[in-house]
Amino acid sequence: MGAEMSELRDKRIKFSVNISNLVLWGNAHEGWEVVFGRDFDEANETLRHRKGSLHYVGLANDLALYINGVYQEETEAYKELGEMWKSYDPEDCWGGDFSKADGNHFSVTYGGLK
Repeated sequence: MGAEMSELRDKRIKFSVNISNLVLWGNAHEGWEVVFGRDFDEANETLRHRKGSLHYVGLANDLALYINGVYQEETEAYKELGEMWKSYDPEDCWGGDFSKADGNHFSVTYGGLK
């Protein structure tokens, strides 16, 4: 296995552990439910990520946050999750910090991408 593949594998393992810990941490909050993926909307199954996205190499995931059963669409609702996420590792990135905010996006830096 080449060095690049080994680095990717190692990052994917760390990412998987950290994103799982974030989901568990979020679900420990009273009234919160955190699940993998965006809110499911059968009418809009065309949501796709841009070409080359870290989602396609296992280094990014979108999370859906429900507070008291209500899906949260605003980036601000994800701020506490984003801050906890970034505390896990200095390479962890939260979409709420992007110039075009994407509050439910959680990723790790790889190949110059976030």
